[in-house]
Amino acid sequence: MRIKIDQIENRNSLKVGKLYDKSLIKQIVKEIESGLPRQNAIKKYCLPKGTIDDWMLKYGSDEYHATKRRVYSNTLKRQVVAAIKTNQMDYREAKISFNVKSIISIRTWVNLSKEENADICILKSEMKAQEPKKNEEPTLEDIKSALKLAEQKLEALNTLIDIAEDKYKINIRKKFGAKQPRK
Repeated sequence: MRIKIDQIENRNSLKVGKLYDKSLIKQIVKEIESGLPRQNAIKKYCLPKGTIDDWMLKYGSDEYHATKRRVYSNTLKRQVVAAIKTNQMDYREAKISFNVKSIISIRTWVNLSKEENADICILKSEMKAQEPKKNEEPTLEDIKSALKLAEQKLEALNTLIDIAEDKYKINIRKKFGAKQPRK
């Protein structure tokens, strides 16, 4: 019981009005940067997790931020993949040009884009199977041009969706497994 009373007294003494003392904030940030787990800091100083997260973003050192995982927008990912697919850049050049942390991330994006294109090809073949067959067979050039056009349309649509999601902060793509509203 004495621990909880000490924590409450400790918490009240740390605050200056509604704000925390800057020297305390910097001390906590340094402790976390030197290896103190955030959960331990939360318990030690009786702070909410969000407060510590905000402090780490605001007061964390450049070295600390450099080691953290980066989140890349879908638009950037598609630009990187497009540059690689059109042979404008190789993986190493794309990593440097687009300031991506690892080549493995780029390889993953390229593989995911291939899977997306494979799904579209399967859908197109199912649609063609349903269509009545014509007497003349399309030439290889016709097929290649149609495929290139479809890929360009897909790239444009995905880019438009990414921009709309970023701008309006809404999820447009369907999340599988989500419950559908009842009618």
